[in-house]
Order: sequence, then structure tokens, then C-alpha cells
Amino acid sequence: MLIISNNRNVANALSDLVKSKFTVTLSNADPGEVESCLRQRPYSVVIVEGSEFDDVDNLLKSLDCFDIPRKSVLILLAKFDDQNLKECFSHSCVSNILTKPCSKKNILEAIDSVIDENVRLEEEKIINFRVVHAVLEAYSTKNVLMYRCYTKVGECLSKIKPYLDCNVDYIYDLFALYLITITSIDDDLVDDLMSVEHRHKKTVSTLVGQIEKIIANDSALLSNIDSSAFKKILYINKRYNGKGYPKDDVKGASIPYASRLLRILFDYYCLTEKGKSTGECLFIMKSRTGWYDEELLDTFIKSLGDAAIFKREIYPLGLQKGMVMAQDLYGNMNGKKVLVAKIGQVLSDSNLDYIHRHAKDILDITEPVLIEEKIAFGGIENA
Repeated sequence: MLIISNNRNVANALSDLVKSKFTVTLSNADPGEVESCLRQRPYSVVIVEGSEFDDVDNLLKSLDCFDIPRKSVLILLAKFDDQNLKECFSHSCVSNILTKPCSKKNILEAIDSVIDENVRLEEEKIINFRVVHAVLEAYSTKNVLMYRCYTKVGECLSKIKPYLDCNVDYIYDLFALYLITITSIDDDLVDDLMSVEHRHKKTVSTLVGQIEKIIANDSALLSNIDSSAFKKILYINKRYNGKGYPKDDVKGASIPYASRLLRILFDYYCLTEKGKSTGECLFIMKSRTGWYDEELLDTFIKSLGDAAIFKREIYPLGLQKGMVMAQDLYGNMNGKKVLVAKIGQVLSDSNLDYIHRHAKDILDITEPVLIEEKIAFGGIENA
């Protein structure tokens, strides 16, 4: 839930009222701060508090431009007239308007009403998206690679779901819609995209162009799914730094939340299809500066647990304190094989002192050894 108010006492009181049921973000009515909050993540309920209609009028115009559900905004005002009421409800995002002062009971009932309306609208979307999933599953007999991608990305979404405060099922619906849209381009380009080779430079640009046509034509499919679904999948191929398609000025948190997440999961799938281990995939993705939303990528890494471990080779004299051995390290002393460090061992100062003092005598220092490193939030750390 996002609570927008210039009155910090009111904002804190509203937060205390709902924090047992919602993860709450507070923002003042400054358009820049509100925009920053709305670009970072989706919200199921938005409360806008003010004294007069003019306090919320410009905010409502801004809210219409963002990725929030219909009928998800609750307005609290000290006074308003019939014209104000009409203008408020002209915005598709507005669910209800309450006059201050109002009781906690009335506020909670109004919030419940917003949630109920959201559920009803979600049920409508589910019915339409069921058709999308059914068509995609039927198409799988023609393109097995596409169905494999569909299921693998679904598995990734299931893993990350407990770590996200958003409708992950809807994001999977969007990915299914994205794959269905791919089928509308030439078969050769479909095969190129799903084989993760991308041999043809025009593959992604052709796909994005096709999505833009669907949006521009306001097709029947668009109206039956939901007004923003195609706009979200349009940006799946966009890098966080703004490079890639579509060629526009949208970048960073301005890219829809679902698009940022699906870019990460689709690229991860592509790397695994090329035979990379989980650790290798994440190592590569972390090295791609500017490609991804780092916070979302770190959340995905966290959801993978111990699978996010990368093994790499290092020469014995390059071993450092805290490194974790991914193999047994043996030396030769007086013609006998001796264990210097065992698999899983965290190297200490005494271990390193022994290795550095005796390496030339008992080890082949030209032969690298394996260590484990975990792809960590913001970088790499020892496993």
C-alpha cells in the first residue's frame, strides 16, 4: 500500500491502522517523490490524503499514467463539492472518496471495498488469460522450445514469488502473452528467438515492432486482456540503462516492474539453455553492467539459495582468507600424498600461512584449484 500525504501525523496514523495487513510505503504529495515510489514497484491500494480537491487533482492525473490497478485509489478529503466528486471519478484509478474526519471503521471498510473490486477485476483478467495459456499450450506441439521456455520461466517465478510483494501470477500471464505475441512474427525469427542464438539482428526489433502495432491498432485482443498488458511486454527486451528496444527514452525504474523482472528471468533461461550452470549464469548476469534492475536481480539470486554458487579456478598462491575449497587439495611430502585442505573448508590465516610457506615444496603451484563463491547481493562473496 502507498499512502500519499503531506501531513506526517495522518500518514503515520493510517500506516498504523493497516500495517498488519499491508507492506506500507509513505510519500509526501511531491510529484517527484510519488513518481519515484510508483516506478519502483506496484501497489494494490493507494490512499491519497489532502485538505481540498486541489491538493489531489494533479496527483490523480499523474496516477493515471502509472502502472496501478483500476479502482485502487482511495481519497480522503476534508471538503469537496459535486463538481470535485465528478472530476475525481473521471479518473479510472479512483475507487472511493471519504470526507474527513472519518472513523477507522469507515476507512477499513473502504479499503476492503477496494480489495474486493481488485479481486473482481483480477477474476475478469484471469478468465481472459486462461485463453492465452491454453493457446500457448496448444502451440507447444509446433514449437517445443517455446513451451520449454514457458515452463522454465514459470518455475523461476515460483521460486521468487515468496520474496516479492506483487501479483506474480499476473506476471506469468504477461509472459504467456509475450510468447503468444512472438508467434505472430515469421517462423524463422521465432525459432531464432527461442533457440537463444539471436543470429538475426532484426529478431528483437521485429518483435517489438509487432507489439507496437498491436498497441497502436487497439486490437480486440488488447481490449479483452487489459489495457496495459501489451505496454508491459513491450519493454521485456529493454535494458535497465535504456539501451535496446524499443528505441525511446524509457529507462531505469520507468520501465514497467513486470518487464524488468521478466527480462532477468528470460535471460537466465537463455543462459541455462546454452549449458551454463546456475552459478555461471548469475556470474555472467552480475557482470552485465546496466542490463538489469540490480535490486530485482539480487532478489532472484536470493530465491535460488545454494544453487547460486559459482565455482572458479585459482592458483594456490592466490588463495585468500575466507575462501571455500570446492575440492580436496593434496600435496606431496617425502613421496607421500598429504591432504592440505579439504572440500568445503573455509581457509584461515593458519591454512594460508602453511600453504604459502610450503607451496613450492609440496604443491604444483602451476595447477589451479577450485573454490566456491556465492553470487551475493551487489557482488560476489565466499560461499
